[in-house]
Amino acid sequence: MQYIAKIKSHDERVVTGEIEKLVEKEGASRTQSFSVSGVSFKYNNYQTAPYFFANRKYNDKVIFDGGYVEIHYIQDNGKNYITKLFIRND
Repeated sequence: MQYIAKIKSHDERVVTGEIEKLVEKEGASRTQSFSVSGVSFKYNNYQTAPYFFANRKYNDKVIFDGGYVEIHYIQDNGKNYITKLFIRND
């Protein structure tokens, strides 16, 4: 519930820029990490709560190095949780 309260209170941050330093690790689940304009993101398609972006449709190649995005996120305990993701398609 603390996450919902943060979103409703507009305690979201926004970053725009190119995806950099994309790292994917696959085992029993898939973990991806990357940064945008110096802000780091890391998530797991199994462990990340369903109301946050975790690239569960990774075969669609939405996240890739050099892709330009606008990310809305909240911070909690040193982690950045993606609440909205906009991708620029040129």
